[in-house]
This record gives sequence, C-alpha cells and structure tokens, in this order.
Amino acid sequence: MYSVLVAPVSHRLAPSHIPANDVERLSVVRRYDILDTPQDGSFDRITKLAAAIFDVPIALVTVVDEDRIWFKSRHGLDAVSEISRDPGLCASAICQDMPYIVEDARNDPRSLANPLVAGEFGLQFYAAAPLQTRDGFNLGTLCVIDRDPRSFGAREQEILQTLAGVVVDELELRLSSLKALAVERDLRAASKLVAEQHEKLYEREHLVARTFQQAMLPQSFPDLAGLHFDARYAPAANESELGGDWFDAFAVDDDRVLVSIGDVAGHGLQAAVLMGKMRQSMRALALGGAPPREILHSLDRVLESEAEDSMVTAFVGVIDCVRLTLTFANAGHPPPYLLDPKGEVKALEAGGLPLGMRAKTDPDATVVSVEPGSLLVLYTDGLVEAERDLIAGMNQLRAVISDPAVRASTTPAGAIQDAMRATEAPDDVAVLTVGFEKRREAQNGSSN
Repeated sequence: MYSVLVAPVSHRLAPSHIPANDVERLSVVRRYDILDTPQDGSFDRITKLAAAIFDVPIALVTVVDEDRIWFKSRHGLDAVSEISRDPGLCASAICQDMPYIVEDARNDPRSLANPLVAGEFGLQFYAAAPLQTRDGFNLGTLCVIDRDPRSFGAREQEILQTLAGVVVDELELRLSSLKALAVERDLRAASKLVAEQHEKLYEREHLVARTFQQAMLPQSFPDLAGLHFDARYAPAANESELGGDWFDAFAVDDDRVLVSIGDVAGHGLQAAVLMGKMRQSMRALALGGAPPREILHSLDRVLESEAEDSMVTAFVGVIDCVRLTLTFANAGHPPPYLLDPKGEVKALEAGGLPLGMRAKTDPDATVVSVEPGSLLVLYTDGLVEAERDLIAGMNQLRAVISDPAVRASTTPAGAIQDAMRATEAPDDVAVLTVGFEKRREAQNGSSN
C-alpha cells in the first residue's frame, strides 16, 4: 500500500535541507551502529508513550541516513520501514535544534512536495524533536504524525523534546556506555511543571506518569535454569498517590542474575521519572561489572548530582545460579525474606542508609547460600504498611510467606499480594519472588 514511500530517492537534496556538518553527522550515525537493526522494545515503548501523550495515530523514531530516513521504531505504521530523504519533514528537522512543527502540511510551503503529504498517505500534521547527541549531532528525530491538521503549543513541544532525550539515552545504553548515567535535564524541568497545571492538565500528566512507570517495569524475566520468577505490581488505591516503586531482574551473564527492588520517596511524575533513571543506571552499572555495594554507592552519587533533595531506598542482589549464592547490599529498604525448604523464614538484614542521606560509609555487602527449594521474597513498603503499622505488617508478611499454600503456589508473588490484601493499599505495592528449583552443576573454570 505504501510502496511509493520506500522508493529510492531520485533527486539531490537542496543545500538548505542538508546540515552544514552532514559529513560529520553521518559519521556519528555510523558510530552508533543503529541502522537496519531489529526492533527494540525500549524504543517501541517510547513511541507508544508518545502516541498516547499527544493522542496521535503514528509516532516514529527515525534515523536520517545519506539518502533515506530509516525507522528504528514505528507505532501505527507497520507497513513502512523507511522512506527517501525528501525535504520538508525529518530531513529538514535535523537542520535545527528546536522542534520542527508542521501544523497544516497542505498549506505549508515547506512540506507540499513531500510524498507523505502529496501522496496517498495524506499526512497533514507533523511534529519532530531532533535526536541530538551530547556532542551536538542530530541523528534523526522523534516525531508524531496525524492525518488531520492540529495545533502544537510550547508545552507540547517541551514534552516532545523530553521524550526525544529519552531516546538518546536509550541509544547510549545500547552501546553499554556508563556515560548514560548523565541524565537528560529536560525531564527534571518537565516534572517540576506538574504541580503548576490546572485539573485537566494534571489528569493528563498523571496518565503519562502512570504509563511511563509501567513501561519502566520489566516486561519479561531471565530464562535461567533453576530459577522461577514471579512479580506483581499494584498502583495505589488513591490515584493521586502515584509513586516511584520499581522491581527488576535481568541476566548479567549466563550464570548470574541481578535482582533489585526500590522506592523513590514522593509521588507524581517526578518520582516516576527518577525511578526510571535509577533503574536504567543500575542496569548500566551491573552490565559494567559493578557488584551490589558499588552499584548503590554510584547511585547515591548520581542522586546527589541529579536530585539532591530526593531519597531512595533500594535492595540490590546478584544470584549465582551455579553456586546458589546471593550477594546483596541494602540502602534503607525493608529487608527481603528467604523461605528455606523446611518452611523457616529468615529476614535478609543488611546495614545501609537510604540513598540521598549522604552516608559516610558504603552499604554492607552480604553473601548467603541458598538451598534448592527456597523462595526469595522482595517487596516495597506499601505491602506491609496498608494499616500504617510497619511492625505488624512485617509480622503478617512473615506468616503469609510461611503458609504452605503460598509455598506451593505457582504464582507466589500473586498469592502473597492477595493474602496481604494489598490490591487496595494506600501506596504502590511491588512484589518480586525468586524460586530456587534445583542446583546446577558447577563447571570447571566458572567465574567467581
């Protein structure tokens, strides 16, 4: 249907539609090695979010090549993977640093000749923010598209620029660069504006924050022999109390998996955005080889630099699937519980103040052995504070975990959440469980 859109370009771009640094810019595009790579869930979640925020049918992450515009992610445009580098849209958007807006394409001389406008596709609205690297090169755009004309104000442009910054951060993470810890400042500026909005804008931004928070949670778990993961997340019963809870589990290598859970103090879009920064930074550090204690120390420095008035509790552990050990560190988070095969429940206590308290010493690191048949339970404080009595809540949780019905459940996180009656809690609730099914034989020469 859209084959006309992917035909090879047969003309030269006018000089006004080619950035002055295009030779150097194309070299940077090659450096990121992103062209013609498979679809990626991280980018697809961003375009899905952009389409929801602006209520448009199509959102794209594009990379502008020498003679084509290639789509890294395309929400609502499955039939097209690239178009020629025609002037008037993405090819023009990378020539400037501010958003490129076409509110009524058929009456805009900049875009009349573009095949997306003149052809059967019928584009009439286009808004793009350039994907600008830290060294000043525009790789492509994050753009939203509609077949009807529409206005696009300064606030919407700011949000679009913010989302484009998230795309650039994902590109940096894809290269496994620890420099991705330098976060995009515009997200912080956008979060500060939430409280200033009237009721209609507040409701819209609350939806954005909830969608962003859900997108930051893992969509799948590592497939490692001997481990079974289950997780539940329940938003606060009070919709205005949007929090910054997270949980995560991902494979560091073939034999080790990092598990984490945490809670950003406060509520609203700012807490959700900061939660996303903490989780992504933690992944980058773990992939760089940092152990749990060093990860928490580095996250504390990131928090001091980027959100000095905030506080975060976090538990980080690395499971060795061969040796059946758990190495962990805790920064002020409620201690996880470990249920052994005999039915005994042990709290995994470890010292450490919350991140943001500027502790003089790093959190302690602890190593415990885990027997086959054990169950590790990580949770956020919303699970045990439903009645505003932390001690009673933790005692109740210990009893629930030791219940044979929970132990025998194939979905222990759900069973725990149901038994704690946490689906209507006043705060967000996250539960992550790891079941240890059987021991894997250690191989000679396996890493420590």
